Amino acid sequence: MIKKLLLVLIIFFSHYCLADSSDVQVPKLLGYDTENTPVSLEPNKPALIALWASWCPYCKQAMPFLEHIQSEIGNRNIQVFFINTREEGSNREKKKRFMQLAKHFKKQGLKAQFVFDNKGKFYRAVGKPGIPTILLVDKNGNIKTQMVGFGKNSGKALFTATNTLLAAE
Repeated sequence: MIKKLLLVLIIFFSHYCLADSSDVQVPKLLGYDTENTPVSLEPNKPALIALWASWCPYCKQAMPFLEHIQSEIGNRNIQVFFINTREEGSNREKKKRFMQLAKHFKKQGLKAQFVFDNKGKFYRAVGKPGIPTILLVDKNGNIKTQMVGFGKNSGKALFTATNTLLAAE
C-alpha cells in the first residue's frame, strides 16, 4: 500500500511542480534562433521560457498554452521563448532536428521565439531542472517561478503566477 502511494506521489510531482525560484538569474544568452542569431531576453520585460525536447509530449502540450498566455497578456508585456534542449545525438544532429521542428511548429501557427540550446549550456546554467520546465522570469532576469512538468491542471497555476508577477512589476 505504501509503495503504491509513493508511486502515485512520484508520478504526480514529476508531472507537475510549481516552485518559487527567487534570485536565480537566467544567463544573458538564451541560445540561437533558426538563423543562428544569438537570442537574449529583452531588457526590462518579463518572460516565459519553456525548456522542451522533441521526445517530450508534455512539452508539445505546453507550447500552445504559453502562446495563449502571451496573447492574453500582450506581446508588449511578456516575451515567450521555446528553448530546445536535452536532445540525443551530435550537436549537428540536434541543430538539424531543432530547425525541422521549429519550422513545423511555425507552420502550425506558433509565433514564439524558438531557441536552440547549443551544447546544453542554458539547461545546465538553470540547474538541469527536467523536461518540460517552464520558467517565469521577471524584468530583471530573475527566475521567479519554475514549473517542472505540464498537465491539464498546470495552466491555471501558471496563468495566475504570470498575472501575479506582472502586477508586481
